[in-house]
Amino acid sequence: MPELAKKAPNLSQGAATPFTLFEQNGISITLALPSILKLNLGRDEEYITAPILKNDSPYTVISAAFRISLSSVSNAAKDVIATVQWLDSDSLETKDVMSFTCGSVPAGKVLQCEPATKGYKKVQWKSTMNSGTGQELLNNSLTLDSIVLGPIASEAVPATGPNINVGPNN
Repeated sequence: MPELAKKAPNLSQGAATPFTLFEQNGISITLALPSILKLNLGRDEEYITAPILKNDSPYTVISAAFRISLSSVSNAAKDVIATVQWLDSDSLETKDVMSFTCGSVPAGKVLQCEPATKGYKKVQWKSTMNSGTGQELLNNSLTLDSIVLGPIASEAVPATGPNINVGPNN
C-alpha cells in the first residue's frame, strides 16, 4: 500500500494534491493535501479534506470502511517537529486515527467518504516550540477494514439448451 509522503519545504500551503493511500483491482482511495506546507515554530495550520473513493472496477462498491492514521513529523535527530492529527472544528478535539465510511459507488464513479465521527473534516499540523526545524516527510497509512462489492450486471446471452418439441401422443 502506498505511503502518503511528501517533502515539506519552506513555503506556506501549496496547491491541493491528491495522494493515493490505497489502490487495488481498480479501486483507489485518495486524500487531497497541500503539496507543500510551511509551519512557523509554535504555530498551526488547518486543511479541510476528506478521502475520495474512485471505482474503476467492473463491480459496484456497496460500501467501504477504512481508517487513516496520521503520524508526527520528526527531524533527522528523531525530534518531533510537528504533530499531525484529525481536527473537529466544533469541539477542537483531535485524533491520530480516523475511521471513514463510503456508501454505494457504481463502476466508473467517485464518492467523497465521510468520517465515522462527525465533525472531523480537517487535518491540523502543529509545530513544536523547542524541537528544532527541518524539512521532512509526512507519513500516513490507510487500513482497509471492509469493502463490499455488488453483483455484475448480466450481459445479453443467447438462449442455449436443447430444442424441445411437444406433439400429440402416438
